[in-house]
Formats: sequence, structure tokens, C-alpha cells
Amino acid sequence: MAMEYWWDDDTHTIMRVTIGAGTTWDDYHHGVEAILYEMSFAPCRVYVIMEMMQNMPPGNPLPHLQRSIAQMVETPNLNGVMMVGSHKISGFAKTVLNHLLRLYLPHLPVTGIYFNSVDDARTAIAKLRG
Repeated sequence: MAMEYWWDDDTHTIMRVTIGAGTTWDDYHHGVEAILYEMSFAPCRVYVIMEMMQNMPPGNPLPHLQRSIAQMVETPNLNGVMMVGSHKISGFAKTVLNHLLRLYLPHLPVTGIYFNSVDDARTAIAKLRG
């Protein structure tokens, strides 16, 4: 399994993404493009829950993350990105990703939030919706 995505709810307001073992940066970029294309047909604003099943692919992640975040800027119905990982994400990686999200997506009400489980991310989304 490289990168998979699907709607997490029947109303198409939450997109689930799983970044699996063996995902390359090319897989990641193709996946992000497909996800954003699918989101463009959603009838309302969408949250994305990204579940990382592995560490980032080898190589410098900054240009890859900058590229995907720049693409997200062009997606007007993106409401927020929630990161889920069963493994620890380094403090440096969190800091860099938070910085990039705030820099490129300042309009999002929620950015750079990390959770231990998908259920925790869903709970946070429900609270944000009020």
C-alpha cells in the first residue's frame, strides 16, 4: 500500500488519506493531486485526515511539502488538515510542517494539528464544527 484516500463520511466533508509503507515522494505528489481533484467536487468545505503509517520517504522533505502545500492553497474548500501517526513525529518535523502550513495556508481555521488516532482527529473536527 502506498497512498490511498477515500471519503470518511457520507456527506463528503472528511477525506481520509493513508500514507503507507513504501510510499515514495512521487507516490505522495500523485496522491495529493488526486485528493485535491476529488475534493474540488465536494459540495462543502472539507477536512483532511492524513494517517502516516511510515516515516517520510528518504530525502529532504521541505521541497515536497512546499509543493503540496502550494497546491492546497489553490483548493478553496479545504477546511483543515489533521495529521495522525502511530509513530512519533519529530519535533523538528512538526515545527517545519506547522510553519509551512501557517505560511501558505493562513486562512485555514485549523492547521498543523497532530493526533494519536483517527478517532481523536474526528472528535476534534466535531468540536470545531460546534
